[in-house]
Amino acid sequence: MSFASQRAHVLHAIMFFFALLDAQSSIAAANQIEQRISRLETGVRAEEAIRAVKRLQHTYAHCLDFALRPDFSDPLTQNAVGQSPTGTTTGKENLGKHFMEQDGRRALRRVNSIRI
Repeated sequence: MSFASQRAHVLHAIMFFFALLDAQSSIAAANQIEQRISRLETGVRAEEAIRAVKRLQHTYAHCLDFALRPDFSDPLTQNAVGQSPTGTTTGKENLGKHFMEQDGRRALRRVNSIRI
């Protein structure tokens, strides 16, 4: 094998090595980006949940301030959990009963104009 062909093989090996390093760094960069996106998505979901709770609290307070009496359990899911000074209440139906007890009611009185 001549010196020129040996030199060409060495150059090809070096080029392959750098291409391999570049591919590995690209994979590492892609993994870092995926991890960052995952963290951002988790943060967005948490912020959306906080905003939903604040909207619900605002609506509840607005209804109490203006003596509106909707069924406050309507926007809740079936497996909702509520915590209050009197304890923990589980389930949409039980939370509805809890809200009525706190409001001094025994039956529902609907207001159709409340929007959460």
